Amino acid sequence: MRYFIFAVCVVGVLVGGCHKSEKADSTTAAMEESAGKKTYPLPDELKAFARRKQEQAIALAKEAKVKLPDAVGKFFKAIEAGDFAAVQKAYRELTANKKTNPWGTTPAWTPIMETYLAAELFGEGEPSYAFAFGREIIASIPAGSIYFGGTDPGRGLVTALCQAQEKGEPFFTLTQNALADNTYLHYVQGIYGGKINVLSD
Repeated sequence: MRYFIFAVCVVGVLVGGCHKSEKADSTTAAMEESAGKKTYPLPDELKAFARRKQEQAIALAKEAKVKLPDAVGKFFKAIEAGDFAAVQKAYRELTANKKTNPWGTTPAWTPIMETYLAAELFGEGEPSYAFAFGREIIASIPAGSIYFGGTDPGRGLVTALCQAQEKGEPFFTLTQNALADNTYLHYVQGIYGGKINVLSD
């Protein structure tokens, strides 16, 4: 009986060990596949949007009396170059930086995040599909409307492809998911206050 129990334990360890090894190999393969995933050049429309958003981020930081980190410049420079891998790297740096620096709790963060939401969708997927998604939504909405983009594509692509999102042209774009965030509310109040009724703090 004792030999039988010992044998079962040994088999269990061996099987468990193989399973764990296979799982580790699978995870490693997934990471390697992700790292080598095809990316697409960023379109001119996104670059034009990013230039406006960079100006907006600088103006909001100045208004909040905070200094933007150097990674902000690297982020927008990478978009201008159309290099999505460099965009990702700069955005990761900014995400880590904002947690420990005052600028990350100001409205200056929102234009950067909105730019990345659009860049991610163009860089990781076939741009023609991203254009189709964003432009079809924009074409379906009457001018002067208030549009709520609840998903990342619904917000990012529509925001980037609007004629001038920061001016509410052709319509106002909001995300309901961030309305509980005072930083986002301050951002919306700054760009749309006086044009539409915006929630107060």
